[in-house]
Amino acid sequence: MPGATGRTFPDDVRQASPACAIAPARTEASMQGLTGHNRILLPDFRKVTGQFDRIVSTEMIEAVGQSCRETCFKTLYDRAAYPTYPTCRAWRLIRLPTGCVSGRPVNE
Repeated sequence: MPGATGRTFPDDVRQASPACAIAPARTEASMQGLTGHNRILLPDFRKVTGQFDRIVSTEMIEAVGQSCRETCFKTLYDRAAYPTYPTCRAWRLIRLPTGCVSGRPVNE
């Protein structure tokens, strides 16, 4: 999206190594001229500060594990500038042990 900036927070510092997906992502961002628009950071997601217009979570549900899931959802909800999905509803969409997330409509 033109004019958009993004920040990526991997859940493991090993993901930032050249052998993992983050290194190619940095290379691609550089080739596309997006180096100044996307920052790949390595903080613990619970220590991230600020507000975000959009939050995309890829594989985070599986990565944080069941014991940290509530903290993860609360942190994401608290960081959203315009929360649209209550955390209690997000919990209902998780099916364990497969980790599948249902795509039910928000206004069911």
